[in-house]
Amino acid sequence: MTDSNVAPEPQLRLVHVFAIGAGAMFSSGFFLLPGIAAAETGPSLPLAYLLAGVLVLPTMLSVTELATAMPRAGGPYHFYRRALGPTAATVGGIGLWVALVLKSAFALVGIDAYLTLMVALPAGSVGLVLAAVFTALNLVGARESAVIQVALVAVLLAVLAGFVIVGGITTLPLDDERLADRFSPLFAGGALGLLAATAIVFVAFAGLPQVASVAGEIRDPARTIPRGVLAALGTATAVYVAGTAVLVVALPPDELRGDSTPIASAAETFGVGFAVPLVVVAALAAFASTGNAGIMSASRYPLALARDGIVWGRFGRMNDAGVPVASVVLSGVTIAAVVTMFDVEGIAKLGSTFVLISFGMMNASVIVLRRSHVPDYRPSFRVPWSPWLPGFGVLTSVVLVIDLGGIALASTIALLVGGIAWHRWVRRGRHDVGGAIAASRRRRRLLRSARADGSDLDRSLDLQEIWPRAEDHAPEVMEALIARRVARGDRAAVRVAAAAALADVMAIADDEATAWLGDDRHRRLELDDDAEVHLIGLDAPAAPTVVLAWTPENAADREPADGDDRTDTEHRGDTVVVVASGGAERGRAERIAALVVKQLGTSRLREEWPVDPGKVSELLASDASHRQGAEPPRSGRPDDRDAP
Repeated sequence: MTDSNVAPEPQLRLVHVFAIGAGAMFSSGFFLLPGIAAAETGPSLPLAYLLAGVLVLPTMLSVTELATAMPRAGGPYHFYRRALGPTAATVGGIGLWVALVLKSAFALVGIDAYLTLMVALPAGSVGLVLAAVFTALNLVGARESAVIQVALVAVLLAVLAGFVIVGGITTLPLDDERLADRFSPLFAGGALGLLAATAIVFVAFAGLPQVASVAGEIRDPARTIPRGVLAALGTATAVYVAGTAVLVVALPPDELRGDSTPIASAAETFGVGFAVPLVVVAALAAFASTGNAGIMSASRYPLALARDGIVWGRFGRMNDAGVPVASVVLSGVTIAAVVTMFDVEGIAKLGSTFVLISFGMMNASVIVLRRSHVPDYRPSFRVPWSPWLPGFGVLTSVVLVIDLGGIALASTIALLVGGIAWHRWVRRGRHDVGGAIAASRRRRRLLRSARADGSDLDRSLDLQEIWPRAEDHAPEVMEALIARRVARGDRAAVRVAAAAALADVMAIADDEATAWLGDDRHRRLELDDDAEVHLIGLDAPAAPTVVLAWTPENAADREPADGDDRTDTEHRGDTVVVVASGGAERGRAERIAALVVKQLGTSRLREEWPVDPGKVSELLASDASHRQGAEPPRSGRPDDRDAP
């Protein structure tokens, strides 16, 4: 077995997406929580589930938009990084990994409550066994694990449908007086009781965003993710409302309140001998599916964090089957530890807290990315009524975290302080590009700088940034390769000028300040007003460097006449100007970029985001001859190798 950083081929289909989302919800939300929630609101329990489904809708829509725009493994982590910046991404990524671990552990602990109805077993033993089993399943591969998930959800839905149908047949014939007695008073706890119950059952829907964490492994994500997520949410809400309505009718209010196995208790009233064993099987399938989906999704967060250098690099490696082995093992072992160390109530409250924090950050990410007008943010599904609907989702998360009390607030503070401190420690001495918020601020600063002295630029200026890693490669080679990549066409001419040699940006056009890459002959390029300016940042302490790249109209440039060191190069209007920077020289590079924009009279300041570090390293390895002193092409343009 060989480890690799190459992304796996997408394997998951619509049925897998539905199973991952639905399976993550049909556990504690239906088999444990109804009795606790009924103590708060009484017979209006089905309304509490319906209200929770409505409140979670903004987050589900936001997750769908983000996942279709950025379908990558560890999805929410990349959402946070892109929108809110790397520090927020570290906080959110760690938080959501903890949430998924806790939720999975809670599901495995819940199995004991139902198994003890039939078999006497040591507390926690089944949870430990299943943690090991599902860890092993996820080591096989995402698709194999998802196939098991489909089977579990199929069994679960069949049993739950039977519960609703049989329960309806056996309980609805109650006389009107008894039926009215079950639903009277409807709001036993008043409006506040209904809201309290809604807050409790809200976590029943917490597993649906797990789909985003495996978005990079989904085929045709633009179509599959919206359909799978909305189908899972609709199915879960319908089952919750119908199932809890049967509970309210089947059990007297005093029996329902506080019952830890309400589904089994209701099944006893159906008069069907096999009802209780069947419910236990359904509970096992529900809790098992949640635990399996949780390990699958949780393992993708250490994978994403490792690839950004936040945690041990081993967590970012995958085997030949595309499985992040170290990340899966870490998640499985942590779940097993939680099962043995914490009680059910503590796991539930902590898990709810971290899930709500994640929900709020995902809604905030949609607002930021939309309002920042990031050019390459192109989701195939868009949340309607933005920013109001995502904003409502943020408010919902804040209110519910506060409602959870002191443990939730203390956990939130610990996550923020610990996450920020860890990120700063592991990234000390390195430059991190900010998210969309930071890019928007830089864009405004560049516009102000470029408009100085009466410069008139289009207010729709777009600014993005590339921050590839170049630890073992010469910065000038990285710049040249990126310039070749962004220059359109099969071939691109490239030249580099050290910013230190530029007294003024106007010197870009002076022979003394420019030279061909690998060629000491000076040439001149008349830039047109249709140029695009690309601002690139390198993770290296290099001084700002101006790189000019363009696609010539013809394959070869005209050679200069005797005594003339200039050549007018014909080129298309898609000229690309790149200003690269790094480290403490960043501010100066931004100023150069602004002056270039001003000189050209263009508002087209943009670039591709991000350049995949693995791909860039691959390209640099293939172009190693540039760094090893190989003879450069004498035609004044790159050789015939494919441009990055």
